[in-house]
Amino acid sequence: DSLCPYMSSEPAELPTAAGIIPTETGDLSIADLVDRYRSLINDDNDDPLRNPIHVLANELSERILGGDLTGKSAALLVQQVNVESIKERARHQAHYLSPITPDENSALLRELVRELSLQADGKTRRSFDEFRVRVERELIGLVFTAHPTFLLPRDRRAVFADLVGHYGGLKTLDEAALRSILLALGTGPQGWVDGVTLEDEHKLSILALEHSQNAIRRFLTLLIEEVRDLYPDRWTELMPKPFTLASWVGYDLDGRSDIRWSDTFRARLLVQQQQLVGYLDAVRDILGDAATDDANGSGTVLKLLESRLEYARRVVDDDITALPVDSQDTVAVQAFGKAINRDGDNRLTNVDELIALLSDALKAQPDSAVACQIAILRAEMTIYGLGMAHTHVRLNATQIMNAVRGELTDRIDVEKKSGRRRRAWAVNRLLDDVKPVDIHFGSIMTERTSAKRLFMLVAQMLKHIDRSAPVRFLIAECEEASTVLGALYFARLFGIDDVLDISPLFETDAALQRGDQLIAELLDNEHYVDYVRKRGRLCIQTGFSDAGRYLGQVAASLAIERLRIKIGRLLAARGFQGVDLVIFDTHGESIGRGSHPGSFAARLDHVFPPQNREYFKRLGIAVKQEVSFQGGDGYLFFATDDIAFATMTRLIEHGFRSIPGRSETGAVVEKGARLPSLERESDDAFYRDTDYSLDFFIALADFNDRLAKDPHYAALLGLFGTNLIYPTGSRAVKRQHDKGGRTELVSVSQIRAIPHNAVLQQMGYMANSCGGIGGAIVRDQERFWEVYGNSDRCRQFMALAASAFSRSNLDAFLGYIAMVDPAMWLRQAVHGSAHAEAFEDLAQYFEQSERYTRVWPAIQALLHDALILRQCLAGQAATGAREQVDEVDQVLLAVTHALRLALIQAVFVLATRVPKFTSQPDVTMDDVRAQLFSLDIDTALDALKRAFPPEMQGKVSDDFGEASTYQSDTQHGYDYEHNQLFEPMGEFYDLIRQLSAALSHQIGAVG
Repeated sequence: DSLCPYMSSEPAELPTAAGIIPTETGDLSIADLVDRYRSLINDDNDDPLRNPIHVLANELSERILGGDLTGKSAALLVQQVNVESIKERARHQAHYLSPITPDENSALLRELVRELSLQADGKTRRSFDEFRVRVERELIGLVFTAHPTFLLPRDRRAVFADLVGHYGGLKTLDEAALRSILLALGTGPQGWVDGVTLEDEHKLSILALEHSQNAIRRFLTLLIEEVRDLYPDRWTELMPKPFTLASWVGYDLDGRSDIRWSDTFRARLLVQQQQLVGYLDAVRDILGDAATDDANGSGTVLKLLESRLEYARRVVDDDITALPVDSQDTVAVQAFGKAINRDGDNRLTNVDELIALLSDALKAQPDSAVACQIAILRAEMTIYGLGMAHTHVRLNATQIMNAVRGELTDRIDVEKKSGRRRRAWAVNRLLDDVKPVDIHFGSIMTERTSAKRLFMLVAQMLKHIDRSAPVRFLIAECEEASTVLGALYFARLFGIDDVLDISPLFETDAALQRGDQLIAELLDNEHYVDYVRKRGRLCIQTGFSDAGRYLGQVAASLAIERLRIKIGRLLAARGFQGVDLVIFDTHGESIGRGSHPGSFAARLDHVFPPQNREYFKRLGIAVKQEVSFQGGDGYLFFATDDIAFATMTRLIEHGFRSIPGRSETGAVVEKGARLPSLERESDDAFYRDTDYSLDFFIALADFNDRLAKDPHYAALLGLFGTNLIYPTGSRAVKRQHDKGGRTELVSVSQIRAIPHNAVLQQMGYMANSCGGIGGAIVRDQERFWEVYGNSDRCRQFMALAASAFSRSNLDAFLGYIAMVDPAMWLRQAVHGSAHAEAFEDLAQYFEQSERYTRVWPAIQALLHDALILRQCLAGQAATGAREQVDEVDQVLLAVTHALRLALIQAVFVLATRVPKFTSQPDVTMDDVRAQLFSLDIDTALDALKRAFPPEMQGKVSDDFGEASTYQSDTQHGYDYEHNQLFEPMGEFYDLIRQLSAALSHQIGAVG
């Protein structure tokens, strides 16, 4: 019996890819693997140690090593798995966003606009002033990030989008076209083999922004058309801004030293250049249509607008050309500084003057044929400013405080030993006396502290590019009020506090526990209160990646929710109902980073639960919710205009129908009055029974905290680490302080959150999403199911955990651990395999390295908890069956793991045959063996190819006075080693990583 908890007793038909990727006569196909796996799990063999995935993997590895399954045949088999995996991911995305056809979504949005125009009774129309309040404030923010989830190669993304469109009904592909698409997706590189650069990430983010803007334009078009009918006398006054776009691609400097100030400035110029071109095209289209409009009276104004935009575009073109490649070339930077200042007041740095021109054009002819087009363009300028997206920059709290230290005469005031309140007091003294300073690009070039350099860079962006759009300054690992005050000090020092939104990121355990205390301390500070009231918003960021790594994803979601509620209560109690609370939830596309698997609507509800939204309304606090779309996985939701429109429709439905806005909030709570209580007033048992929910949370968080601190768990993550997968981002996988070559992981903190999650996914057990759940349930199982039956919130997060568990496979998990188990290799040797000598060698190596011994305590803890969860879920059918993986998908997952384990075994056996070589200055034989058995194959092969050169290293003249027939090693090369060992290992390793990509597709995202 498989350890997967939801295996159906009725086997379903697995679609075969043999028609797309045919195997050679007599070779295995994916259907054969499925049949064999099903026979193994249905076998009556009652051996409790028998692992069906491991058995299948051993059978396959014997065939590979024996030559029955050639490298070419194995590659064809892997390609069939790729095809099935890509198909499953495309089907899932189409279902997840459903409906995705433009007509359906347009109809839904028109109905929503009409609904917004009605009073609560659903019959009486709201006044125009009431209506405009609902659509002229920011409700939803989309933030495009560069998280390392760039799995699908650049040239496959548009093809994949066609497949999603096929399954979503956007267009029906005939058999030949579908076959062609699947063939293109299933063959060739399945990842970014040569790595991902920051430039790659930026280009893909620009493409996602283009499709986002096109989707928003569709919504604005139908919105303005509907409003023109609903409010014919005043519709031209409407300037809707219900959502914003933002990007931190190229601007996120947290943990990075490879992004120069000139890279960041260039990225900002490029998004302005593209946006100005878009505005110019729109104006010219309007002018073309206006030429045929007999009643046109706005042409002169539009011509002036065109001229202004054309001039601004040429200026930006020149700026990009002049920006130096070498950011530290003094002469080049001086020349650039002079060039960018050449236009003086003629430089376009504020969108307001363009909006004013469009308003004049609209007033001139409100009834003309182009009036709606003018109103749409004006709305776009209101939303975007002079760039494709608003700018988010990010830095670490430590970097802020290091810069603050340099500003103080008595630096001990901000040392750790001085105490939290003393540090806040010291920074407050700086704020008392701060005077703005002037800077130039030389100031940036010569500044040594990263924080001050970034503040200066933002100041130059605002001065020379666009001061009309706010910039968000995100502070990672922010745990003290002094850090936020330090950021405010620098914002005032460089004269940008009126446009800069400083946002602490609450993601660490300490930050989530006392984030509300940090905000309370800030609200006691007159400088901060003055700043927030002038900005009209208080911004925070909550992170799901690191929080999910240390607390577990479910506990992290609950901790973030608790923090959000406490901050809302704090603002209401302090009388800040006139200030918007902006919450940027940096969750991702995978279960491991807070994305609910049920549907896009369920994802949004999981991050910002309906009970929370209703509570904020009662508190009188208006909220803007911002959500992230992280890297390559996130950008797939904006892969085409139609898919982006479906995504945007889901966001608009969520925002208008559920997020509390200024017009929907309750009465202002008087200072000192009793606040509404979520616990007392909720009909959800998880909120009502706070004692039980707190106990559940503590048990869950405690399990994950112990796991994260366990060195055996770190060793488990380091068995193969990220060597299992292709590079998926430009940022280093290890933390910046980790230098040098291969080092054993001794702490979870050494690896970043998404690679951490990816390793768990690839090894078959998504511990950060479902770990600890079983233990938390069995503390009081009867009470848990009572709460579960009366709590939408409990059923919501349990569906996520159960889905993660059903996408895991404990047989596969144990199969990967067996790869470093000396006893497993010895057992295979005893059974008389033709490769017994290699198996003995492997057993000896893993016994000496003690890798199995180091990881086993963590394995025991995970298995114990997983078996408890399996027992808890087995008898509970109502855990959200739609979110579970069905039998077909679980079989595909299992055979993918089995095939990859077989390839790993084959690589290990070949590695035992590598001949010894003389140690080189930078590598030894022991180093290479450690690399090979950790699947760091590329590094190992580079060293081996240097030690065993494939070709003759130069022919020496025979003119020595006598004949010689002898050839030295350096002359005859090492053809055998290359042909029989190195090349097969390289080919198998590529197939291993292709199957890792297939697993990511089956699970739905990277990490």
